[in-house]
Formats: sequence, C-alpha cells, structure tokens
Amino acid sequence: MAFNAETAQNVEVSVKLPPELAPMEQLRLMERYTETHIAASALSKEEREVACLRVLYPALLRSIEPQDLIAGRLDFLPIGFGCVTSVGGVGHYCVFHKLTKFKEQLPQSEHPRVDALYAYWLDHDLKTKYCKDALKDDIVGMFIDCDYPLIATARLSGMMLDYRTLMKLGIGGLRSRITALQKEKGDNAFYRASLECLDLFGTCCDALKEKAQRDLTSADAARAADLTRSSRMRRRPFMRLCSCSGCMRCLRALSITDVWTMCWEPISSMTSIPACSTRTRRSACSDRFGR
Repeated sequence: MAFNAETAQNVEVSVKLPPELAPMEQLRLMERYTETHIAASALSKEEREVACLRVLYPALLRSIEPQDLIAGRLDFLPIGFGCVTSVGGVGHYCVFHKLTKFKEQLPQSEHPRVDALYAYWLDHDLKTKYCKDALKDDIVGMFIDCDYPLIATARLSGMMLDYRTLMKLGIGGLRSRITALQKEKGDNAFYRASLECLDLFGTCCDALKEKAQRDLTSADAARAADLTRSSRMRRRPFMRLCSCSGCMRCLRALSITDVWTMCWEPISSMTSIPACSTRTRRSACSDRFGR
C-alpha cells in the first residue's frame, strides 16, 4: 500500500505554544539530533537513546511562566524523541507535515537542509517504519482512516509511570536501586543508560534552577517566594504533597516533567506531609495542577 508520510497521525489534545527557540536554532538542534542518531547507529538502543536525549535536554526546557507553580515546560520540535503522539512523537520520531510547515519559516537558501532531514527520517521515524510494515491495500489503513475496515492503531503511544516509587525513592534512591541491580544481576546497557538518564535529569533540574534564579531579579515578594522554593529543588521538593490517595491519583495525571521539581528527595524525607479532607484536596490539586 502506498504510504503518505504527510498524512497527520498525531492526535493533538491542545494547541501548542510556538517553540521559544528561533527557527534557525530549531533547525540546528534537529540537525545535531539527526547527526547524533547517525553517529550512534552502532551503539545499543539504550546508549543511542541517551546520546540523543542529551541533544534535546535541557535545550528544549521553556522559561518559567509568571503563573507557574511547577517548573518543567517543554517544547517539542518536528524531530526528536518522545513517548506520546499528542506531543512530539513516539520513539525517535519525525512529524513530517510539521517539518514541511516548519520549512516555510526559513529562507529559501536553507530549504535543502530541511529536505535532507526529511529524507533521512523517512527511513528512521518509528511510526513510519511501523506503518510501512503494517498497512495493507483495502484492509488496514492509517490512523485514522475510516475508509478501511481496520486501521493501524497499535499502542505505540503512552506510558504508565510508577509515581509512588518515584516519589518514595527520589533520584538518589532510584540510583541506589539500579546500582544494586547491577551488582545482583550483572551490568548491561540498560542499567548504564538508566544511570546516565538520571544524570541528565539532574542537569535539567540545574537548568530549571538557573531559570528560577534569573527570574528572581524582577519578581515581587510573593513570586520571589515561589521561585526561591523552585531554585532549591536539588535539595528539596518544590511542592509539598498531601499523603492521601486522592492526591496520588492527581499525581498520575501529571507528566514526568511536572514531577521533576518534586522528586529530587524521597518523599519520606520531607518534614511534613499533611493529610487533607476531600474538599481541601480537590481545591488544592485544582489550584496547583489546573486539572
């Protein structure tokens, strides 16, 4: 079956803000990502993933908005790495129709650079590779094409994180667990890459801390208090969480980037974890998380 890479396959759940990086900066970053993907082709998939993630982060961390109580806004470019189709894509991805639209922001002289990226990712975008393999004439169509009796809707998108473990152990606890497993079961690429991801996670936390400290210079007293808590996140969680199961349910609705500023230390190390009534919980979680 003929495959059209320009067909929109991403389910956009909300309108995205334009990336903070200028178009030429975006192009250079996508080129570096692609060059890293090529250079790491002989490595394990885990090592290749970490190498590519280092290109994206903390470069794609957005500024902290004046109303934000949680740091960690992200931009997603037409090329990158992700785990959900509604933002970015799945695995090593290229959203081709967005890359085509992005090209319109550049001078004509730069278009061949975008064309080169497009051509490379036609053979390496995860979803394109899957569709080329799964689609069948008159039987299986692309997501979502109601002209076909079946559509290629394999669950490539989404992930379920163990937030309780994340909040219970913190980054240091996760590192200790991985190191213990290395000793118990033997070293491998997955364990090494997991530790390197935690290092990158810490780098991102430092970058957010610097953003908060820069914003302090122009903040009023109330906002300065919020930003001061954020700038200490490598030593303390940014927000205090109540211990009720309801708030843990709210946590599961957050993305991992939302939790970055809350999980550097184990939750058990916090001096006070207040319980709260259902009414208070609903109000607090609504105010804090906006969900």
